[in-house]
Amino acid sequence: MSLPLLLVLVLVGVSLVVGAVHLAGGTRKLSLQNMGQVKQRFLLDYPDFTGEEIIVSDDNNVAILFGDVSGNTGLVLAMGTHSLTRMLDADLLISITRSDKGLMFGLKDMTLPNVEFVFSNSEQRGDIERRLKATLQTGRF
Repeated sequence: MSLPLLLVLVLVGVSLVVGAVHLAGGTRKLSLQNMGQVKQRFLLDYPDFTGEEIIVSDDNNVAILFGDVSGNTGLVLAMGTHSLTRMLDADLLISITRSDKGLMFGLKDMTLPNVEFVFSNSEQRGDIERRLKATLQTGRF
């Protein structure tokens, strides 16, 4: 078999596999629009969490869950078709800064060092920043 023919066959084969994955939904992104979905996903990893207040970023990629009595705060991050959860505590959350789009959380986690929470509502952004910074200063999550 000649090299040019082999190259064409490989390119066609790779293109067909990529197209099949795309058509099967493999390139679809998870969106955190549904509050019930966010809470259900967080409860899979933290079944003892209690709280009803959920705030989702404008781009539907990040959600923060505020706990009831215990003061726990949870984080759900959409990554492709999967999601990642973290319980924010004083050891994990090391910084909260404002960015052009919203808030940037610095985490002491080598798998997730930064999370950007996108907000167009500056009042809500300020409220969340105050709540998280107050909790961070008291060391209570």
